[in-house]
Order: sequence, then structure tokens, then C-alpha cells
Amino acid sequence: MLRTLLGSPLTDTGCHAHNGLEIKVCIRTFRLFFVSHTEDCFYRFSDRTRKEGMQKVQEVATKRKDQFDGWLANQRAKLAAKGA
Repeated sequence: MLRTLLGSPLTDTGCHAHNGLEIKVCIRTFRLFFVSHTEDCFYRFSDRTRKEGMQKVQEVATKRKDQFDGWLANQRAKLAAKGA
């Protein structure tokens, strides 16, 4: 879910691959036929884009961790108040 919020696909390798090529195989001759209007796509991000994207991922992860820590502290305080 985190990567969908950023808008662009980011990977640790710095590239994006889309496997959309469809192939049909003839049963009698085992010949391969490629389906029209289907394709594979491979895109390598530039170093600048990759660095900016990975920095954004780190910022979002830090923000989410801080929010969770705040929520957890609040829950612990509620439990301590009930028990006292």
C-alpha cells in the first residue's frame, strides 16, 4: 500500500518491469504466436529519480512509524488509567 501512495513504482533495483506479452502455442506444431497489442516493458530509473524516490519512501516510513508509536503510547496510557 505504501508504494501505491507514492504514485510511481519504486524498487530496490531502481527499475520497473511490466510483463504483458502474451504468447499462444500451436498444439500440433508447437509454433509460438505472439498476441497483437501485448508487450513487455522495462524501464530503468535515473540515479536522481531513484534517490529522490527512495528518500520519499524513507520519509513516509518514518512518519508512519512515529504515528504508530504515538498511537501505541496512547493505548498504553488508556490501559494504565483503567487499571489504576
